[in-house]
Amino acid sequence: MNATPPAEKKKEKPPPDNVEKGYAKKAEKARGKKKMSQKLSAVGAIAGAINTEVQKVIIGKSHVIDNVLVNILSNGNLLFEDYPGLAKTLMTNTFADALGCDFKRVQ
Repeated sequence: MNATPPAEKKKEKPPPDNVEKGYAKKAEKARGKKKMSQKLSAVGAIAGAINTEVQKVIIGKSHVIDNVLVNILSNGNLLFEDYPGLAKTLMTNTFADALGCDFKRVQ
């Protein structure tokens, strides 16, 4: 009789350490992207609320309001230059009110 030995099961080798670390890094990046996405969504919602409040007072200058919001979010400095009587002071005061800040006019 031909006796064939039973088929040996191949033992699976554990993945090398660098592969497991690679998966961990990818998972960490995915979690970081999700957190960043959540933070950006929150910032977008707040910026939208500020935009809505300012547009209740300032009519017809949505592009200027958007530029001011970008400047505020980027922690920059801003200088309004325009002709007299075009609501520069009103816009600044309105943004200060919407953000809960104090406003003092400087000439």
